[in-house]
Amino acid sequence: LKRRQGKNLSAVRSLEDAEFSYIGIRDNLNFCMENGFLKKATDDTNSIRVEATINIDGLPLYNSSSLNAWPILMKIDCVPRALPVALYCGLKKPDLQTYLEELIDELMCLTTSGMVIREHAIWFTKVLFVCDAPARAYICNLRSHNAKVGCNYCRVFCQVENKRVVYP
Repeated sequence: LKRRQGKNLSAVRSLEDAEFSYIGIRDNLNFCMENGFLKKATDDTNSIRVEATINIDGLPLYNSSSLNAWPILMKIDCVPRALPVALYCGLKKPDLQTYLEELIDELMCLTTSGMVIREHAIWFTKVLFVCDAPARAYICNLRSHNAKVGCNYCRVFCQVENKRVVYP
């Protein structure tokens, strides 16, 4: 964050046993505009169409501690690196309402009506979420992939064979 002209773009909120900072998609798009990463569409309008990939995952910070971080990262097709959207750091998994609310609000705005930044209308044409199986189950509020009925598309029950869970 300090590389962005020394500005503190987001405040760190203290939660119960955790801290959460939401940087935001708007601030990242503004950063991309300042650095010339986003290009105007070929037509005469000032609109910019963007495809983005969002990654959410939890990771332990230390081997001997239960402290973990849950970053939300965004990769835009024309930007050379991933951009931080939010960071949660705490002793347990984040509350989904707090963790995803601002992200969903911004994504809804960008996919339906767009945002105007520096006299350019920016629209997200495609947003992909890339998560591993445990993170996907958590953010979708679904059963884990290794639960008794672990598939969210069918109703196949697991079987235990040689102390291993198997789905026929």
